[in-house]
Order: sequence, then C-alpha cells, then structure tokens
Amino acid sequence: MNPIRLLLLAWLLAHVSASSFAADSKHPPGTLRVMTYNLRFASPKPPNAWPDRRPLMRDCIRQYAPDVIGTQEGVYYQLRELASALGEYASA
Repeated sequence: MNPIRLLLLAWLLAHVSASSFAADSKHPPGTLRVMTYNLRFASPKPPNAWPDRRPLMRDCIRQYAPDVIGTQEGVYYQLRELASALGEYASA
C-alpha cells in the first residue's frame, strides 16, 4: 500500500468523531482511541476467506469506534471495502 494513502487514511480517521456511533461513551472528550488489526492475507477461500472476515472487522470497528486504525497485511482493496462498509465515518 502506498504510504501516502495510509497517511491520508490515518488523517481522515483521526479527524472524525466516532463517539456519536460508539457502543458506549466511557471515553472523555479529547480521548484518542487507536486500534490496530491484522487483516491477514486476502484469501477468497475458507477457512479464512476475507468475505467472511470483513463483516467481523466492520463490527469490531463499530463496537470500539477508534479514531485511528492501523492494519497489518491489509491490501488496498480490503481497506477500500472496509471504508465503504463504514460509511458512518465519512458522514460523522
């Protein structure tokens, strides 16, 4: 993945208030929530098929509502699919 795209993604996520759709609001204003996640290889085949894991990752992000997300092994199309599935980040 292009380092510029990663920086842009980090900047966009850092400037979005995710607290409006977080499962809980235990975090005081001004708290920066950071998440890292190993997306693993983007395999289309079971038992670790990306189409099966994508909804789990989306739900995990929604549950913890991080301000910044870092990934390991995330390929461009995985990140685009997650961004598309998390439209509330773009509209917050």
